[in-house]
Amino acid sequence: SAWSSRADSWLTMIGDPLLAASMCSVTGGIESVFVPFLYFTTLAAAFRFGIRETLVILGLNVGLSGLLYLYASPSTPTSTLLITLYYNGMAAAIGTMFAGWARSNLALAENRSRALHHAHASIRSLLHRLINAQEAERKHIADDLHDRMGGRLFTLQQGIESCQERIEPASPLAARLSLLAQETRACADDVRLLMNELRPTILDDLGIAETLGEFVTNMAPLVPFDIQLDIEPALRKWRSRQDALLFRLVQEAV
Repeated sequence: SAWSSRADSWLTMIGDPLLAASMCSVTGGIESVFVPFLYFTTLAAAFRFGIRETLVILGLNVGLSGLLYLYASPSTPTSTLLITLYYNGMAAAIGTMFAGWARSNLALAENRSRALHHAHASIRSLLHRLINAQEAERKHIADDLHDRMGGRLFTLQQGIESCQERIEPASPLAARLSLLAQETRACADDVRLLMNELRPTILDDLGIAETLGEFVTNMAPLVPFDIQLDIEPALRKWRSRQDALLFRLVQEAV
């Protein structure tokens, strides 16, 4: 729990100076080589906790330093105690200063990280809107081609075939009408291919697997390399909002 974690932190914060003082008490008191450990506990408290906790540890270390001085040999000069207290104070001041600087920079880094995250999310959202708008426009143009050009080409083809039925097959006009019929069918095929490139009509009806199959079938005779389509059987019924994007990836790759 949060209370248990805070209690453990307080025990560690107070236990470190007591451990350092006990080491000093058996190795020479205030003149022990382990006295600098008291400075480190003050410095660590400044980095791990706040100013209030640092002042608590500083007061504890001052008291422990006084006790170590009292238990030291009578010949120990007072300057030793003063130097110890001075270094404890310096450790608290330096630790507090650098800890504050580190926290301010950490807060600045966190703010910048959040700003970058929001900017990345905004860019992704804008990109999705652009892709959706592009696909909607492609679908609109494909529908217009189907409704306008497809119907007119079908009417033209029917008219040419009707004229062919009413004239002699050996006449020069029959050959001309046959050529026009071929051009009309070629134009219809081009329009159908253009519609599929803009927005495959079967993508919304039959899904990405059938769409890719038709795309590969149409592209195979047009490219100077072999194209093979291998789709997992479990994915043949795949449907998602990203089908258009998946199709564009394959289309651009080919």
